[in-house]
Amino acid sequence: MSRQAFDAVVSDYETFDTREAYADRICVHEVSKGITGRFKVERQGAAGCEDPSCRTLKQAGEFTAEIDAGPCDSEQSKALNGTLEGQFVAAYENGETTNRGGQTGKFRWQGVDTEVVGRMRGIVNAGTHYHPIGDCEKCHSVNHVEGWLRAAVVEGTHQGCREPRGPAHLPVQVNEQSRLRLRNRLAVVLLAGGARCL
Repeated sequence: MSRQAFDAVVSDYETFDTREAYADRICVHEVSKGITGRFKVERQGAAGCEDPSCRTLKQAGEFTAEIDAGPCDSEQSKALNGTLEGQFVAAYENGETTNRGGQTGKFRWQGVDTEVVGRMRGIVNAGTHYHPIGDCEKCHSVNHVEGWLRAAVVEGTHQGCREPRGPAHLPVQVNEQSRLRLRNRLAVVLLAGGARCL
């Protein structure tokens, strides 16, 4: 973790006030989207530490995707149909892209008349829905990505909404080493708070 990322996490922890968050006026709207697009790896290299000893594979690149309404979409979130693009950095255990890893990045989501910008973080090649929850996924699930989006609506219909926020389940399929096809569902919520928001 870079010093900038470390400081951001510590600052977010130190400044979060549950009383202030509870006092907000909030409406919650379902966002259920279909995603079709591509990841492109632009840089790749080995990294690691001596103490403790580890070998890590790092990748950096960009992604683009088309966003359309999913089966559980709300009327309010239709303004988010459009395109998604961004940049990412990923790191994998023991120098292999099929091993468990993590990713972080930023994105711009351009809807019909709404623009969203934000950050994303997640885990790669790891299933989370297994015993005792169920047996839907294996612990080691290659090409499976789960993460969180945190963002703000900066233009358009929902301007002022704090964030489409929640888990993004994004399984990816490998086409070739430098390009990954992205095709699945995105499920988050749009938190609308304050007079300017819906």
